[in-house]
Amino acid sequence: MHARRKALICYLLTLAVGIFCIGAPFLAALAAPAGAVADGSEPAAVEESPDADSQGDERATGDDEEEIVPEKLILAAYPLTDDGSWDKANGKQTAIDTRGGQLRILIGVDWSDGKRIYEDQTKWDDRSALLGEGWFTYESSDSSVLTPSGSTGTVRAVGDGEATITVTPGDERFADLAKKIKFTVTNQSTGLLVTKVQIVDENNSAYGDDAIKITDSTSLTKLYARITYKDTLNDDAKVVYSNAPGAPASERPESDNVFDSVNWQVGDTDYASVTNHNGVASLKGIASAMTSIFVTVTGGKESKDYGFGYGVLYDRVTVRISNGKTVGGEQPADNLKVKIVYENDLKTVVKKETFSKEQFEALGAITRTYTMTRAGGKYVTDRAYGVPLATILKHFELSANDVKYMRLAANDGANPGKLSAKFLLKTTRYYLPNYDLGGSWQEKEQVPTMIALKDSWNQDTMVTGELNPGTCFRLVFGAA
Repeated sequence: MHARRKALICYLLTLAVGIFCIGAPFLAALAAPAGAVADGSEPAAVEESPDADSQGDERATGDDEEEIVPEKLILAAYPLTDDGSWDKANGKQTAIDTRGGQLRILIGVDWSDGKRIYEDQTKWDDRSALLGEGWFTYESSDSSVLTPSGSTGTVRAVGDGEATITVTPGDERFADLAKKIKFTVTNQSTGLLVTKVQIVDENNSAYGDDAIKITDSTSLTKLYARITYKDTLNDDAKVVYSNAPGAPASERPESDNVFDSVNWQVGDTDYASVTNHNGVASLKGIASAMTSIFVTVTGGKESKDYGFGYGVLYDRVTVRISNGKTVGGEQPADNLKVKIVYENDLKTVVKKETFSKEQFEALGAITRTYTMTRAGGKYVTDRAYGVPLATILKHFELSANDVKYMRLAANDGANPGKLSAKFLLKTTRYYLPNYDLGGSWQEKEQVPTMIALKDSWNQDTMVTGELNPGTCFRLVFGAA
């Protein structure tokens, strides 16, 4: 019997939605077995190139093949996405009309073998090695109007006017391929530099450390922006504008165009949604949880906090939602069903047991804090109360070495397929208490993979709130 047990498969199923439907935001970021990396960051998506029909193939490697060399550069500029890549959905642009606005240059290369390849295509890495050392440099014709930021091709508005960016291959052999792209910059010379932005209520009071509380799933919470500037053309005099109904007359601008650069976003769209109308946010709770609301405004000092980019300032307020709803509209699970079968005989059930919440808790529930890392430097802190997988296996007189893989499913049909025992049970996972300090792994604490009865999911903050039972039987594991 022992020899066969090493080939066991463990199935974990919820009789109501639990592990997978409720845990989907976590699993999507961290547990996807195909293409995901161990620390939870997602593989970068490959966008369609501006010339999709001219995708390149592998470069020639035979000794008798003619050397492949670059012959021409093609340049286009696009707005930036949240992660700093090219936002092609909004089309090519060469005009910047928001203070401190940014665009990113996309480079394409025509090669001697007839291929045109852009730097956002999968074949770029192979061909770019042929460009030699240095790749590309970016030079502005007027740095008082437009400045390049580093070597990524991102350019930032500084003052009104026109400026040309010259893109040159770093290898002097190809310096004659240098290409220029011209930009027009407006609305920069007001002298107003953003120094602070705050999320305020209708009375113009800042939330600060106070959380926004939402108790239903139908009403909208209105949020407003209060922006503080210094007037660089007037001895750095302080100027404050607010779009809150209760703001004093001294803070009401002559034109609402002041709020054109105000944007709103929520930390996790599974839990809340937000719309933006002339800089005023309408926030709606979707499911019981704790998340964050962010306001951003361009035209400030250089900053890269939260990955919002240069010249963007932000404010963040915690949002606590307790509307009795769960992700997907399903109710939390009442039971957890565990079924164990042999790998080579899936129809024969060796052991099975259904646990109520109370019975499951009695197996040996513990509380731990987890860090889940995401793409673009984002992260989640999750405080969870539940039963470690190792404890569940011990109940069935099994160890990690006895299990080949696990399947997790929910009554809404969610099914991620197999998750190996190596991934779930033999990979060391951590809570990173200093991760907010530049992604630090110092003082990491080892934590067990568990099935949580309740947890507190907090995006991009080390703060942990009240544990939410609406995510009952959620699979939780930390950074690796």
